[in-house]
Amino acid sequence: MNYNTYINIKRSYTPWLFITAMAILMSCSQSNISKSLEAAENVINENPDSTLSILREIDYEALEDNQLKALYGLLYTSANIKKQKVPDNDSLIDYSIKIFEKNNDSYHLADSYYYKGASNYVRNQFKTSICYLKKAEDISILGGYNQITNKIYELLCYINYVSENEKKVLEYTRKFLDSSIKLHDNALIARAYTMAASAYANVNVPDSAYYFINQGLKYIDDVNVTLKADILVNVGEMYFEKKNFELSQKYAKKSDSIDSNPHAKLLLGKIEYQRGDTLKAKIYWEEAFSINDIKLKKQLYRILANYYAEIGQFNYAYLISSKLDSLNLDNIISTKEIQELQYSIDNITSETKLYQKIVLLLIIACLVCVILISFFFYHKKKVLSYNDKISSLSDENDIYKSEISDYSEKVNMYQTEIGLYVSKVTNYEHEISNNIEKIKVLKSTDRAKQKEIDTLKCNISTIYQSILTELRKGNTIYDTIKGKRPIVHYSDEDLSSLIDFYKVIKNDTFNCWLDMYYPLSVRQYLFLILEELGYDDYDIADILGVTDTTVRSTRSRIKKKTR
Repeated sequence: MNYNTYINIKRSYTPWLFITAMAILMSCSQSNISKSLEAAENVINENPDSTLSILREIDYEALEDNQLKALYGLLYTSANIKKQKVPDNDSLIDYSIKIFEKNNDSYHLADSYYYKGASNYVRNQFKTSICYLKKAEDISILGGYNQITNKIYELLCYINYVSENEKKVLEYTRKFLDSSIKLHDNALIARAYTMAASAYANVNVPDSAYYFINQGLKYIDDVNVTLKADILVNVGEMYFEKKNFELSQKYAKKSDSIDSNPHAKLLLGKIEYQRGDTLKAKIYWEEAFSINDIKLKKQLYRILANYYAEIGQFNYAYLISSKLDSLNLDNIISTKEIQELQYSIDNITSETKLYQKIVLLLIIACLVCVILISFFFYHKKKVLSYNDKISSLSDENDIYKSEISDYSEKVNMYQTEIGLYVSKVTNYEHEISNNIEKIKVLKSTDRAKQKEIDTLKCNISTIYQSILTELRKGNTIYDTIKGKRPIVHYSDEDLSSLIDFYKVIKNDTFNCWLDMYYPLSVRQYLFLILEELGYDDYDIADILGVTDTTVRSTRSRIKKKTR
């Protein structure tokens, strides 16, 4: 091979070598990005800052795999929301939803719907938020994704709390609490107890509110400073309602020292106002203006409006009242729309589930019909097969009948021969009997003594016969009472035979009665036998022909004879 040929071959292979090398590099690059995204997903709940740091090292535009791009968009949106920084638009999370739907990735799809709902919640677009959260809820419950379901319930609690839908707040608070307990997460459980306390306080059920506050205190060491401050200020509110202002102030100040808390300022202002220091109360209330909770904000406006009206500053009172009215009006409109939306979604969901059940039942009914029809044809085939067998057996039976007829003739012949043998045997028996008598005569040397022995044997036979007669009579009466028929016509002597018969057939039971009771009468033993057979008082009275009172009296007398 000369040099020119070598150069031409090299030139022809160079583009393919370059493309192959680039493909390998890109493959390695995509593999590394996949690992980076997996690492970012693993730390997002504990450290969203780390997730964002990892994502900054990845060029989103360079991602070729749609699944990786979708995962990137989900992680970016969720990490920013956890940092309370809502993305400028939802293009990334919308793309994630599209791809996860296409790839049937139900876990990430449920999570994407949740964060889509969360971003709308932060923008106060509650109706849109609820739509996405309900979608996420359906997918999450079906897939058994307990962590995602727990987040959904918590956010739905907040939305309904803001829109003052107390019924839904209680519903989702209970679901959030049950879900948190199921996950064994102390921080979630503490949050759930705090929310439950607020929910019951809003519907004026103080006992339940106090219970949930105290339950939340058990987990206070496992929560972050913000939640700890919320729990402590709620405890302070509890003591304020009980008019224990010292403890209320203590918990409010402790809450404010942990994390600057407008709610704590509001509570401290109420405490000072109750003590008569209105100036100090006003300072605290003005510091609480940054409060975000709609209900607490309305409470603050109401307190300040009353305060300014009391001190004669009606301009300020009117200004605050206007803000309160505006807040109430906006909230009423929002509340009504949200309630109607949730009712509509829940109604559609329940109808869908009902239709699914109906379809399932129809499918089952069709399957049952198919099975029954198959069984019918199978059974019919079997019956035809059995008919053929029966016909065949019938033919065989006719053959056997003819054979039996032949055998019968032979049997009749053999019976005739047997009859001759029997007559011979009878003659032998006569001879044997005569011989036995002769032997007895020869053996009996002392005839008087022999006569006495014969008399005794006769007496013994008579006694045996008498015993058998009594036992037969006892057996007859026993059969009568087992058939639940009356025995009024039997005398005590007859009933004694029943007792003797029962001693024979139930010896262990009768011995137990002898050990348990002092001597009983015949009628009392009869009562115990009837109870042993499992009869109730009505049956016993019917068999003995007595009243229920007599039955109870007999039982009482037997108890008195207990050893």
